[in-house]
Amino acid sequence: MELDYFESMSLITETSTTRLISTSMLASKAECLEYADIQSDVSLAMWRNETDQVLTHNKNLHTLSIYTEGGQDAYRTDMKSCHGGPGKICFFPADHSSQWIVGEQLRLLHLYFTDTHLNYLAMTAFDIDPRVLHLPDLTFESDPQLSQGMQQLQRHLDQSDMSNRLLLQDLQQQLILYLLEQYSERKAAVIRGGLSPAIKSRVIDYMQANIDQDIKLEQLANEACQSTYHFSHMFKQSTGLSPYQFLVKQRMQLAAIKLRSDVAISQVAEDCGYSNSSRFARAFRGAYGVTPKVYQQAF
Repeated sequence: MELDYFESMSLITETSTTRLISTSMLASKAECLEYADIQSDVSLAMWRNETDQVLTHNKNLHTLSIYTEGGQDAYRTDMKSCHGGPGKICFFPADHSSQWIVGEQLRLLHLYFTDTHLNYLAMTAFDIDPRVLHLPDLTFESDPQLSQGMQQLQRHLDQSDMSNRLLLQDLQQQLILYLLEQYSERKAAVIRGGLSPAIKSRVIDYMQANIDQDIKLEQLANEACQSTYHFSHMFKQSTGLSPYQFLVKQRMQLAAIKLRSDVAISQVAEDCGYSNSSRFARAFRGAYGVTPKVYQQAF
């Protein structure tokens, strides 16, 4: 659903985290096409703009941006730079200011995150003192890993269904960690070993007990008494799957059991944490090769 400019501004100012996004866009003609809170200090927004002059300034938010369409004739006026284009990456640290000329229509996906979130990841993953942490301004960067990660976020951005919230949280964390690893001076500490059997069982029990809920990465990490960064790596080392992949596997196994009875497919989707039946059907087909309806009819 597309929003006009003033509707998009009221949407974006609903929380303290996103309120600052609107202040950086007030002087522009940009339209917010999609928006989602990933967690309390991280959000995603898809923007469209054309034929405009833009002053970018997000005082308290870091912004990772990718051109998803157009941008070949967009450029910065405050520095000598090349032009944008699909897949090009920009990163603007908090309190960054820049001036832009936008020509033909373009679309941008913005990942916004607070200094608190960045500092937390820097300390827990890299042992970086936030007082000396510095990430550079990136303009029209060609970085395949950042581009791929942002494109994954775009594919899973769906404000009508947040059953994939755990995936979005994992993706944004990996993107920010990559920024820290590649563009700051410090490198990541090597994590060895997985979760203990008791902790792994506790986390899995939590997943199963809340399988119909919007499970967040932070909740799982709390069950393991780990930071989200360490938990994600240790969980994958213990199970061979990311927390999101493991949760989807558990949900699909439960769905298969329920579909063997006369339970309505819409109810099965809800019981497995999907408020959107189409998303549930895609996930089930990805796991079993057939739609839920075909699978149920076989029994």
